[in-house]
Amino acid sequence: SLGIKTSTFFSGVYGFLLSRFSGAGEALYASVHNGRVPEIAGSIGMFVQTFPVLERFDGREEIAGHLKALDGQLRKSRASSLFSYADICSRFHLTIPTLFAYQGDLLPEMDFLGGKTVPENIQSDDPKEEVVAEVFRFEGKYSLRISYRTDLFERESMESLARAYERTALEFLSKEIFGEVDITSPAQLDLLDSFLAAPAEVSDDQNIVTMFRESARRSPDATALILGDVKMTYGEIDEASDRLAWALHGAGRGGCRGHRRCGSDRSAGRL
Repeated sequence: SLGIKTSTFFSGVYGFLLSRFSGAGEALYASVHNGRVPEIAGSIGMFVQTFPVLERFDGREEIAGHLKALDGQLRKSRASSLFSYADICSRFHLTIPTLFAYQGDLLPEMDFLGGKTVPENIQSDDPKEEVVAEVFRFEGKYSLRISYRTDLFERESMESLARAYERTALEFLSKEIFGEVDITSPAQLDLLDSFLAAPAEVSDDQNIVTMFRESARRSPDATALILGDVKMTYGEIDEASDRLAWALHGAGRGGCRGHRRCGSDRSAGRL
């Protein structure tokens, strides 16, 4: 009713899911179309063309409006066949590790060279991209197939991606804006709740500082912070906080009187 192609809907679902899994707020992936134009009607050959798709997501944006804009982007890309995908990637220095393709209807038989033939669906065991997602329709039902490089991904990760894709597609049909879309399944929510089933007892004299220092004492070499290319262990952060506390104390900005005796006083507010 909105004039959005089915292929655009499923492409938008894939792009949104990529942005959520990466946390980037945008998604860049490749897509394909059959490449057939009236001039080659009735010809036999490989006319499939690949093109890049870029989507950016805002939690306040309406899903329908985004899909309409995406539909326009895909239509323009399909209409432009003179500039090859390889040239695009070379000129703009793009490396696109994932591809989405809407394959449409899988027919039980089709006309071929004046007769009927049964098409065979061949799946590559060595996809060129890191992840390839394809949506088919057969006997009125849609199916998702994911091919992936086994040297990079585990089967469980791809199964999780497939379940999230199905849930996201259903969310797109029932929600108005992206901020309302929930990609977590009931089973995943139950798993998260199970982690909180038995909260640890915390005494009244404990706070975030004393608890952190206890973690630093128990596991000084464990990673506590990852910020871009920076990685710090619990021990390194504890030592850095000591240096900061002493520097502030030396500048007359702290009330700490001892290196290890000011535990609970070294709050974030005081530092």
